[in-house]
Amino acid sequence: MEDLSDRELMVMFKHGRREAFEVLFVRYRHQVWSYLRRLVGDEASAEDLVQEVFLAVIRSRETYEAEAPFPAWLFRIATNAARSHFRRGRRSPVQSLAEGENGVPADTRSKPPHDLAYAHELNSALEHAVRELPETLREVFLMRQVHKLTDEEIAQAMDLAPASIRVYLHRARQMLYRKLRPLLDERQGSDADD
Repeated sequence: MEDLSDRELMVMFKHGRREAFEVLFVRYRHQVWSYLRRLVGDEASAEDLVQEVFLAVIRSRETYEAEAPFPAWLFRIATNAARSHFRRGRRSPVQSLAEGENGVPADTRSKPPHDLAYAHELNSALEHAVRELPETLREVFLMRQVHKLTDEEIAQAMDLAPASIRVYLHRARQMLYRKLRPLLDERQGSDADD
C-alpha cells in the first residue's frame, strides 16, 4: 500500500479503507509537525496541532477532490490550524530554519569556530526576520523554502492564485534580504580583510 500515490490513498480512504489513512499519516506526519513547529514555535503545541490536522483530514475526507494535490490540501488544513492557534492567543517564536532532523543545526561539523559563530548569528537573525514577516508571507516562505511545496501546491493550500504566491514569495525574500543585508555586508567586509 506504501507504493500507492497520495491521491489513490485518499480515494481509498474516502471509501472506508482506514489503512490508507494510516499510510498517509505516516507519510506526512513529520512534515506537518515540522511546518507547524516552525509556525507556532514549540514542539508540544505542534504535536497537538498535528492531531487536530489529521482529525480534520478524517472529518473532511469527503471534501477532498482527487484532482487536487494532497500536500496542498493537507497544508491548507495545517495552515488553518496554526491560524486558529494564533487566534486563541498562543504565539511562540519560530523554530530554527537550519535545524537538522533532531534539532541539531545542519552542517556544523568541520567548520572553523569563527564560521560557526557567524552561521549561528546569521541563523538567529534569519529566525528573527522570519518571525517578523507578515503571517501570509511567513506561511508562503516556510511552505516553499522549508517544505519544498510548488507554487501551485502553495496556491491551493492558501486558496490563492499561483501568481500571488510568486509575488508573496518575492516580497518575503526581499524583506528578509533587507533585514539580513547589514550582517551579510559585514561578513563580506571581514572576508575582504582576511
